[in-house]
Amino acid sequence: RDWSSDVCSSDLFGDGWAAFVGAEGERATEAERLSTTLRTAWAAVARTGDPGWSATPAAMVFDAPSAVVPAHPAMTRASAAFGH
Repeated sequence: RDWSSDVCSSDLFGDGWAAFVGAEGERATEAERLSTTLRTAWAAVARTGDPGWSATPAAMVFDAPSAVVPAHPAMTRASAAFGH
């Protein structure tokens, strides 16, 4: 089964969900793209153990647009805060 299909669509969550998560109007396409990227990564981890990007410290930042970065932004901030 292809779980990246519309089976996991936000429509399953009921009326008002798109408004609650800010996925209406001009942001609807962006939100669907982000949702698909995230679901695809989770499905890959479940299927193979590999999310589709290189191992730590690299990380995928799920945003608009999503991108693989050399280190997770939270780790970068923590390193700067603690002088590492």
